[in-house]
Amino acid sequence: MTAFRHARSQGTEMLELDVHLSLDGEVVVAHDGVLTRTAGHAGRIAETNFADLPEMLESLSVCFGNGTSIHTRSMSHANFSLDGCLMIPRVEMTCLFMWSGLVNTARASNADRRMPLLREVFAEFPTLPINVDLKENSDVLVRKTSELIKEFRREHLTVWGNARDAVAQKCRRENPNIPMFFSIRRALVTLLLFWTGLLPFLPIKEEFFEICMPSIFLNTSTSFAVAKRSTRLTIWIFDKLMMRKTLIDHLKKRGIQVYIWVLNDEADFTRAFELGATGVMTDFPTLLSNYLKERPHYFLPTHL
Repeated sequence: MTAFRHARSQGTEMLELDVHLSLDGEVVVAHDGVLTRTAGHAGRIAETNFADLPEMLESLSVCFGNGTSIHTRSMSHANFSLDGCLMIPRVEMTCLFMWSGLVNTARASNADRRMPLLREVFAEFPTLPINVDLKENSDVLVRKTSELIKEFRREHLTVWGNARDAVAQKCRRENPNIPMFFSIRRALVTLLLFWTGLLPFLPIKEEFFEICMPSIFLNTSTSFAVAKRSTRLTIWIFDKLMMRKTLIDHLKKRGIQVYIWVLNDEADFTRAFELGATGVMTDFPTLLSNYLKERPHYFLPTHL
């Protein structure tokens, strides 16, 4: 919760988080379903009662952080958030999008390392838009998440879904009033329709197009770079197919937000915004915030 509070204090207008279902049926806010990386314990959230979940580790490695670690007790890394943030300029919804991050200007107690409930996040930020990624293919998780959204009267303030189409379809059936982001399958179908020229003639149900920038996996200076030549060629081709300004402009004209992730250097920020992206997800919110402050033409605040 420290990260969310700090993000809000910095002017954040949207939070992004992931949820899992505990053994006793609580909707828990956490990125990983397995506890090993984040808590140093064997087992899964789904196998553990909420009250028995371990605290997060004091030091955590980050997948897109190029070997970076975050110390959750000392908050010693100045520009870092645990998973990422998103700044959205030039659109109807302007926000800093924080993924359960921890930054050095906030001081975390041991209690702050506890995994929060989705109910607690909704209660603390009743008017703040929140993007919820349901990490399990669970009818119960979908139903309980929908019930919480309705209980806190935030169907108009919440975006939900998952990369897996089966989960996304369950979300749509459970509550079609909640805006959704594209599953991987739906994103690929949209890309195919774009390249065949059929996209303008077909309806789109989703409201948020959230995609990675494939070229980040070609950056050899990062710890997650792909080495195999054939795989790098495939990634390069997908990057050329996906990162198209005409596609992004078309989606925006149809009222769809376009977010690109996970970008951690200024060159990638510039590329995303020049392509017309309405948002950028990053592991370094201070870096992105400073970048946009120096480039006000990318960041023109409006309202939701």
